[in-house]
Formats: sequence, C-alpha cells, structure tokens
Amino acid sequence: MQNKNLYIGLGVAAIIVIALLWSSQSQESAEQQPQANQEADQAEQSDRAFGESVEWAITGIEPGAGIMINTEKAMQEYGLEDDWKLKESSSAAMLAALQDSIANEEPIVVTVWEPHAAFSIANIRKLEDSKNIFNSPDATREFLKENAPEWADADVASDVLATVVYKGFADDAPAAAEFFKNFNVPADYQSEWIYEYSVNEKEAETVASEFLAEHEEEMKGWMPAEDTELGKDKITIGIPPWPGATVKSRVVAQVLQEIGYETEIKEMDASVVYASIADKQVDVNVAGWMPTTHADYWEEFKDDLEIAGINVTQSWLGLGVPDYVDSGIQSLEDLAK
Repeated sequence: MQNKNLYIGLGVAAIIVIALLWSSQSQESAEQQPQANQEADQAEQSDRAFGESVEWAITGIEPGAGIMINTEKAMQEYGLEDDWKLKESSSAAMLAALQDSIANEEPIVVTVWEPHAAFSIANIRKLEDSKNIFNSPDATREFLKENAPEWADADVASDVLATVVYKGFADDAPAAAEFFKNFNVPADYQSEWIYEYSVNEKEAETVASEFLAEHEEEMKGWMPAEDTELGKDKITIGIPPWPGATVKSRVVAQVLQEIGYETEIKEMDASVVYASIADKQVDVNVAGWMPTTHADYWEEFKDDLEIAGINVTQSWLGLGVPDYVDSGIQSLEDLAK
C-alpha cells in the first residue's frame, strides 16, 4: 500500500513538473512571437522605405538589350512588376546616374554586369538571384560543350563573352578565324578598358593602342601562323553601343590590321548585329553574351551563326546597388518585400 501511494505521489509530481515546463515554454513562445513579428514588420518597412527612396525605379540601359529583357523576366518571377518600374536609358547614362548617386551617397538600383567600370569606381553589391535568371553556369557549360567544345572545361560563373561569326567564315578569312580562336583576355582587362573610356574619357582608339603597346607578348600569342591565308581583304565588326564592346572592337580591329586586313566597325542595336552577321552584312560580333543574355538572338539566328572563340570566360550580370545602401537589401527577393 505504501508503494502504491509512493507511485501515485511520484506521478502527480511528474504531472506538475510537466505542466510547469509547458507553461514556461508557452509563455516564452508567446513573448518571442510578438518580437519575431515585430522584426519581420521592421524588415518589411525597411525594404519598402528603400523602394520609396529610389522611387521604385531600376535604372537600366538601352531597350532591347539582353540584360533589360532578363530584368523584365526577373521582375515577373520575383513579383516586382506591381511596385517597381524599369527605366530605359543607355549604358553611358546608367553609369552617369550611378556616379552621381555615389558622389552624393544616395541609393540607386542599376542593371549592371561584370566586366564593367562600375566595379572600378565603387563597391557594388551584387543582388543575389536564387532563381538563376541572370546567371546560370550549368547552362553555360552545356552551351560551350555544344558550340565551343574546346572551352567546355572553362571555369565559368555566368555567361561567357563569345566571338560570333557567320557559318563558313573560317573558309572566307582563315587568318582572322585563327586570331578569333586565340583571342581571350581576363575580365579585368575589359573592366580597365571601360574605365579608361567611360570614366577617364579617353578615345577608344587610344585605349586600345595603349593596351596593345603594353601587352605585346600577349598579342603575339593571338596571331595566326605566318603562312595562314588572309582570304577576304576586309573584316566588318558589328557591336552593340556598349563601352566594353566599343573598346574591345578597337583592340580587335588594330590586331586585324596588324595581320593585314582592312577593318570597319559598325555600331548598332544588339538584335541588328546578329541579323546582320546571319546575312553576312557583318562578319563578327566580339560582344556575344552567351548563352543567357543573348539567348533570344542566338535562338533566332543560330542556324546561320557559329562561335569562333571565347574572348572572356568570367562574367556576372544582374541588379546591383552601392554597398553603402541599406544592408537589408541583399537579394532580388528583398526588393519584393
């Protein structure tokens, strides 16, 4: 009987202890919930305050550019289209707006890519893109495997910058084709070109000639074998109106002239560049952002195009903000709150 009473007593005591623990945990949870809700509300208010501070505007570049098309896709995928608007401008105007904001430590959201001078003038926070709308290294590797197999093992993080020609170009201009196959530079070089051209306001021809004078050994490595035939006399380069393409086309043109070609550079909308190469009105584009940014152009004209080489393997594209802005803005999702 005593043992029975003991067991009953122990059971009651256990029930009391459990009840006390449950009550304590419930009270703690109840106290934490308002705090968690408050923190979430504060984060949302902070993100909305940021949106209001930039008038819910993303400063873009030329309409129809690949990064603009992908920004529109991102706005849909991340639910930004109701609040945010994408402002069309130009590459030069975007950089000028970014510089003005940085000079006054004002917030701004821009479409930006690397290589670009923007990363030379300030610390730019690259907003994370968890849905890989702008950057897809797996897609890039698959593209290279199919269209430029000699580059299939390249270390890539996003698009590559491809040298795009019409099919059969190598038969028409063997020496130029060999140069395009060899021509490859680090992304830092292109960022430096853009900085000198856009920020220091040097002429593109000057930036190109100074670069080649300082990199003679690298230039030798790009040159075709001496007995390689020229084929056609003139190479026409088509480029979109972007600072990196502007200077790179001058670097390429000066090397082609050294090889023995006449050259012409035509600046036009990106879609027109691809159509002109497919029609053989233009020979080459040295600013082919593949496979994501220029996906629409490639899909439309790929039956008449081929990749002659990869001139930059490391790039990044997306939306960016100066690093001094609200630390709560780290991703595209944060813009949607």
